[in-house]
Amino acid sequence: MKILTIVGARPQFVKAAMVSDAIAKWNKDNIGAEVEEIMVHTGQHYDDNMSGVFFRQLGIPAPKYNLGVSGGSQIDNLSRMMTGVESTIMDEQPDVVLIYGDTNSSLAGALTAAKLGFKVIHVEAGDRADNKNNPEEMNRIMIDHISNLLLCTTETARRNLAGEGITDNVFVVGNLMGEAFFRYASKPWKDRILLSLEQGNIEVPEKYYYMTCHRQENTRNDNALKAMMMAMESLEYPTVFPVHPRNKDRVLRLINEFSFQNIWAVEPVGYFESIHLIKGAKQVVTDSGGVLTETFFAGVPYVYVMDMPKIPKRTPFDVSRLAKPLKEDILAKLNQPFDASVGPAICERNIGTGRRILEKIEEWYLLFS
Repeated sequence: MKILTIVGARPQFVKAAMVSDAIAKWNKDNIGAEVEEIMVHTGQHYDDNMSGVFFRQLGIPAPKYNLGVSGGSQIDNLSRMMTGVESTIMDEQPDVVLIYGDTNSSLAGALTAAKLGFKVIHVEAGDRADNKNNPEEMNRIMIDHISNLLLCTTETARRNLAGEGITDNVFVVGNLMGEAFFRYASKPWKDRILLSLEQGNIEVPEKYYYMTCHRQENTRNDNALKAMMMAMESLEYPTVFPVHPRNKDRVLRLINEFSFQNIWAVEPVGYFESIHLIKGAKQVVTDSGGVLTETFFAGVPYVYVMDMPKIPKRTPFDVSRLAKPLKEDILAKLNQPFDASVGPAICERNIGTGRRILEKIEEWYLLFS
């Protein structure tokens, strides 16, 4: 069986690492028919600290194809990705196309494969935020409705799909982010040095907060990002803030304009650095679903910053810690009580998710091949 895997953004590299590792062990142990994986990197996250370092740290096979698509408008970006994906699919003629999550890379891969008549597998199917104005929510819905095999992280996700009339070839397999976190979070982080955006190397302090902000809703203008930074500036300990490359100029301008002293803006960090920064933080403030998930698994208090019109139903996360991008709301949510025992217990249940995904793919593939 030939699997064409399409990735492009940080969380997808982490997820793909778990499945690629399961494929390698599968082939080595002769568990079933040999699986060939062809990796395609769209280039959505192109910076070495947001891409290359993940492949090195997680031992992911180098992509056979790198489409080099980044920058530009979402529509231009999506169309160029689809053109590149079309070429690779036609060259490789895979048995299935494997998609992770809800990024533009995911949508480009799924839509192109479906249009060309190739079977699509969606990992993390059925996740919903109940907000169709959210770009990732649009992607999730479209991908799920054109996928042939839908692999869910939770029963909640499966029920979401059933509510949309999708019941065939839907399976709950677990959360790859949980498997990865459990595997790597216990490894020691010896070098606590990060690269500041302005001041060279800095050493991570003993006590700090951790913040990330990258979503379009929070970075299209200064208001939301400024509110997050003002909230963190007012706290008793410094905030370590890895900055997405496209937000670098804005972040530096805000730091200088408001004379922020407590915001330690640094270059993007690798996977190992990120999970250790999460583990050691007093609290984490983020708008990233991946960072939120890792923080939840670490048992560290978090605030998820997103202006949602309504609270998602049946989520494992503590919805009382969902904040609007307003300084006062973020600070209020930072003071909410937090149960640190829930996430780590759920994390451990996800061991073996990569193997379960591979088993479901082969089981399903044998039915139609």
